[in-house]
Amino acid sequence: RGYEGDGRFICKNKNECKDEESTCPANSFCVDHAPDDKDQRFYKCGCNAGFKPGSTSNDFGPEECLDKLECEDGSHTCDKMVGIC
Repeated sequence: RGYEGDGRFICKNKNECKDEESTCPANSFCVDHAPDDKDQRFYKCGCNAGFKPGSTSNDFGPEECLDKLECEDGSHTCDKMVGIC
């Protein structure tokens, strides 16, 4: 995992994100990278804008991305004088 080639002369990073082999959850994005000595992950997941990580994660990132509910937590950008959230 992480690399592809003939096993002898050709060895290049395999893009698990592009090849849809990542396990990123719904409402998230995938960032591919080549593993190195410090970080053996082949890709990382992150939650899309408007979503936040759930309570559990794995080596690749959050296991679920939940709606942030900006109106409830007060992080919305609505005009408080005229806007309805």
